[in-house]
Amino acid sequence: MPDNEDYILQTINLSKSFGGIKAVNNVSFKVKPKENLGVIGPNGAGKTTMFNLITGYIPIDSGEIIFENNNIEKLPARKRSLTGISRTFQTSQLFLDLTIKENLFLAANKNQNTYNIFIPWNKDKEKIEKSIEIAKEIGLYDNFNVKAKELPHGKRRLLGIGQALISDSKLLMLDEPAAGLPAQERNTISKLIKKITKELTLIIIDHDMDIIFDLADRVLVMNQGEILAIGDPEEIQNNEEVQRIYVGGE
Repeated sequence: MPDNEDYILQTINLSKSFGGIKAVNNVSFKVKPKENLGVIGPNGAGKTTMFNLITGYIPIDSGEIIFENNNIEKLPARKRSLTGISRTFQTSQLFLDLTIKENLFLAANKNQNTYNIFIPWNKDKEKIEKSIEIAKEIGLYDNFNVKAKELPHGKRRLLGIGQALISDSKLLMLDEPAAGLPAQERNTISKLIKKITKELTLIIIDHDMDIIFDLADRVLVMNQGEILAIGDPEEIQNNEEVQRIYVGGE
């Protein structure tokens, strides 16, 4: 059970194996409300698997996941999103033939238990206004009626973040939001994340150390499915084991 109500998220001895390989092995950590936690580690360290376990996309083998003082490890992914957890994926999950407006509108409705089929979607004033608000916040309002397939990679990444934001979640989990972006766009997306997460709790995976150390209050380092180190950015930068296994390796 949780040991402190001040933590928005706790994992306790979280474990998952695939064919005898321990992808996540007894991972325990805590996140405070409105804290930014960066997650780094080599490819195959278990970072995305850990995200998938927390958000319910794959079942855990053992352990506990506690969100806002409630155990959620037995809830399916959709019900976990209803508790206030949203995420992005390494590959953007967009409806490519739909516009930014339509993608955001659908994301705004994903956590609704019911929807009035007698009201045309484009007449739902509240959701449309919310979509406009998010589009402006992520800098995509000028492309509001452009189809997702016509967007460059960087704007698709922004739209993915917008989809996660529009559900009014308390915990935002970003899986490599800057993947595949040139340096200038990585800097832009880092500034955007910093702006939009002031009132949210953030857990972010990224290989870009500049982004992680700029955004994170603390950094969790994974290696071979386990937590190698956790601490503030300066502690992690000066950790010899981290330098040897991860930073030095790259």
